[in-house]
Amino acid sequence: MKPAILLNDFNGGGAERLVKDLSIALDRRDDVDPVVVASESRGELEAAFRSSPVELRVLGAEVTMGGVAGGVTELVSCLREREVDVVHSHLAFSDLIGRLACARLSLPHVSTYHNVEEKRPALKQVVEHATRRLSDRILCVSEGVRQSYGNHPRMSVVYNAIDVAGFARRVEQANQDAVPPAVREAETVFLNVGRCVEVKRQWDLITAVEQLDASDCHLVIVGDGPQRPELEALVAERGLSEQVTVTGFVESVEPYYAVADAFVSASGKEGLPTTHIEAMAAALPVVSTDIPGVRELVADGTTGYLSPVGEPGTLADLLERVHRRGCQTLGRRGYQAAESTFAIEQIAAEHASLYREVTTE
Repeated sequence: MKPAILLNDFNGGGAERLVKDLSIALDRRDDVDPVVVASESRGELEAAFRSSPVELRVLGAEVTMGGVAGGVTELVSCLREREVDVVHSHLAFSDLIGRLACARLSLPHVSTYHNVEEKRPALKQVVEHATRRLSDRILCVSEGVRQSYGNHPRMSVVYNAIDVAGFARRVEQANQDAVPPAVREAETVFLNVGRCVEVKRQWDLITAVEQLDASDCHLVIVGDGPQRPELEALVAERGLSEQVTVTGFVESVEPYYAVADAFVSASGKEGLPTTHIEAMAAALPVVSTDIPGVRELVADGTTGYLSPVGEPGTLADLLERVHRRGCQTLGRRGYQAAESTFAIEQIAAEHASLYREVTTE
């Protein structure tokens, strides 16, 4: 079986990390020979993709509406040369050019939807509705994502996944000296990993830390993005420089999981956040928002705690609880849940089975 796994670029988001881990897990199987195809050569994860054992092709097409025609042409040529059996695309631009190329070549096509429909801009929603019929299967990373698109008959849920055992091992072996002293020396470290974008609402985490009656806690936000300058300005304005660190992009997140005592998120919308699975693999309790996608990962009171979106006061209460109690039992249960449900080997087997199914229909 020769699947082409298509993505936009090598940005450090959950979809890109899933493609990297999934392609490697598929490549380890005797019955699958994958190739990863990216439209553009850019992003923080490019080196990781290029050092992977999986074959990599780059189309050289801009991820814009103006790049669609050229992207389809380049993709058709690539698929013919590689003699691909099925195309599996991730994210809106890749879905579009993947569907059009597969229609031209009469190849089966699979899409994975990583986010709820309302996160798509209006134009992308229109394009998705117009081209949905060109996909033989649509995989949604959570039940919340599937429901947001109206439970279309060709849609099914296949969860995001990571190499749980491998990630846990890398966290255990991580060099904690890579983490700033102000972070690793704190009594309780709250970790947030994610792009600094509006939907992640990291300002609520900063406000929650400000409301804590504990100066020995430290919030570290690991990530970059357009909201980063505003977050850094908010930290300075509130006089929280001793309690909050915004790192920007880091080469390795594992040292931060290693020093953390809990993972925290204030996000307003998610599909099925890979960072939460990473936290569970690192045996951290998770304090997050009570939204679709997250509810399928975090069992409130069992593997972590959930708070309504936009209520930093409630978040502060939950952070205080973790700070006072430690909550290691929640973290151990989270690891067990990640290992049983969100391990990449299990998800790779589901994908391989699906690829065989759509190529024989």
